[in-house]
Amino acid sequence: MLYPIQCECGAICRVDATQAGSIIHCKCGRQVAIPSLSKLKAMHGESAMSADLRIEQMLERGMLPAETNCLICQSATKDVTYCWMVCERANVQQSTDWEPSWWAVFTVWLGFISFKKMIGETVDGRDRRFRLPLRVCANCRNQLRDTILLKETLQEVPIYDEMLTRFPDADVSLDLGLSDMTRREPH
Repeated sequence: MLYPIQCECGAICRVDATQAGSIIHCKCGRQVAIPSLSKLKAMHGESAMSADLRIEQMLERGMLPAETNCLICQSATKDVTYCWMVCERANVQQSTDWEPSWWAVFTVWLGFISFKKMIGETVDGRDRRFRLPLRVCANCRNQLRDTILLKETLQEVPIYDEMLTRFPDADVSLDLGLSDMTRREPH
């Protein structure tokens, strides 16, 4: 996104987020100081905090869901349905290698060598997933099994829509919890 910054001469310079905190030169030759990223975003009505951090804070404070009506049928309800939004998954790679164990010196004397398996692990990225509350009445809840409708319903909540805009390939699913488990009868 490009942010407009006005020079003293009145010209508008467009800068991106990577230029925050730097100095650029206007066409008139003057130097224009670019504010920090948080100030740049605030000047243009954006939050300096990412949507995922805001969601975490709102969940901790019990601020979600803010709606009082069902997001599907618009009837007043106090019912809350939960869903999962998985934005990113950590990529974990394990490497396995064999190397002589510390017993190797002793075991050479006995005529064999002892080896142990070494396992190394590298983690790229992080898991970014949220259990999100949705104001949906009990009558409409089963409709959310359709992931397309679930995603559309999530987009009705501005902060969730911001996350889906940032992570368009996020996986969403209805949190069935224990409510949809059937009890097994002993035979």
